[in-house]
Amino acid sequence: MKRTGPHRKQIILVLVVLALAGILVASFLSVGSDTWLGRTAETVIQWVQKPFTAAGNAVHGTLYRIAHAKELEAENAELKERVAELEAELRDAKLSRVKMLELTALEQALNDNGLAGRDLVTTRVTALDRSNWYSAVTIGAGTKDGVAKDDVVVSAQGLVGRVISVGPGWAKVLCVIHDSQNVSFRVFRNLDILGIVSGAGDGTLSGYLLDTDAVLEAGDTLITSGMGIFPENVPIGRVTSFRQDEDSRLVRFTAEPFVDFSKLDVVTVIKMQ
Repeated sequence: MKRTGPHRKQIILVLVVLALAGILVASFLSVGSDTWLGRTAETVIQWVQKPFTAAGNAVHGTLYRIAHAKELEAENAELKERVAELEAELRDAKLSRVKMLELTALEQALNDNGLAGRDLVTTRVTALDRSNWYSAVTIGAGTKDGVAKDDVVVSAQGLVGRVISVGPGWAKVLCVIHDSQNVSFRVFRNLDILGIVSGAGDGTLSGYLLDTDAVLEAGDTLITSGMGIFPENVPIGRVTSFRQDEDSRLVRFTAEPFVDFSKLDVVTVIKMQ
C-alpha cells in the first residue's frame, strides 16, 4: 500500500506558496488600483509589514530614550532642585509667620504690662546654657543697640531675667530661674501679699512670703512688684506647692515659671537707664 498522505500535504503546501507568490507579484503590479486584486494586495502588504513596523517603532523608541537620557536626567535634576527651592520658601514663610505671631504676642504683653512706652530692643536668643537648666542665655543685641548691664529681659510669656554682661553685638542674660537671681513679687490675687522668689536650681522657682500671716494658694500667679531693678506687673510664674516653716514661720513655696527657657527664642530688652 502506498503512503501518499505526507507527499500530498507537501504538494498542497507548495501550491499554496506558489499561489501566494503569484498574488504578491500581481499585487506589486496592481497596488493602488481599485480592483479586487489591488485591494487584496494592499491588505496582504499591510499584514506582512505590520510586525516589521512594530519592531521598527520599538527600536526607534529605544534609540530615542538612549539619545535623550542625559537630557531627561538634567530635566529631572532641575525639577528636584526647584522642588527643594519651593520647600525652602515654604519653610521660610512659615518661620516668618511664626516670628510675626511671636512679636505680636510680645508687643501685646508689653502693652498689657504698661511697658510699651519704655525704650525697648527686640532680638533673638543666640545661645542657651544647657549646663545649668538654661539659667543663662545669650541674645543677639549689645552696646551698639543701646543694651547695658542690668537691663531687664522679658518674653511674651513673662520675665526672663537681667543683663549681666554685654558686648557690641551680644549680651548675656541671667535668667530668673538661676539660684542667685532674687526677684521681689506680689501675688496677683491679692496685691498686698509680697515676697521674694529665686531659682530653685532645677529649672523651677522657690521663695517665701514676707508676711507670716499671709495666705497663699496653689495656682496663685506671681508678678514683679516694681521694687528693685525689675519693673512692676511682669508675670513670673505660678505657685505649685507651699508650706509654713515651723522655725521661721515663713510661708515657703515652689512655683513653675511661665517662660519655657528651653524653647526661648524672641525676647525684648527693657532699657532701664
